[in-house]
Amino acid sequence: SLPGHAEAVISTQFSPDSLKLASGSGDTTVRFWDIHTQTPLHTCAGHKNWVLCIAWSPDSKYVVSGCKDGRILLWNPVNGKNIGSPMSGHKQWITALVWEPYHLNAECRR
Repeated sequence: SLPGHAEAVISTQFSPDSLKLASGSGDTTVRFWDIHTQTPLHTCAGHKNWVLCIAWSPDSKYVVSGCKDGRILLWNPVNGKNIGSPMSGHKQWITALVWEPYHLNAECRR
C-alpha cells in the first residue's frame, strides 16, 4: 500500500526501466513514486478531472496522462513538472494512451 492520494487510484504504470511508478487518481493528481522507498517523489497537479490513464515513454523520460475531461498532459518524471500546454481535442474520456514503440522511433515523440 502506498498511501497519498486523496481519492481512489484509477491508473498506475511502472516505468520501462522499472525504477519508478506513476499513479493517477480521482483527486486529479499524478504521483511519481520511488518503488524502493515506497515514498512519493512528486505530486503533479494540472488535470481538472479524474486521471484515467498513464503511459511512460519507452525511454522513461516522459509520462503522459489522460483524464475524464478529454485532456492529455505531458510530464517530466525527474522534476514532476508539466511540459507544454494540455493536448485537447477529445470530447469524451481518455481511457488509454500508448507511445510509439522505441524500436520504430528512438526519439519517442508520438
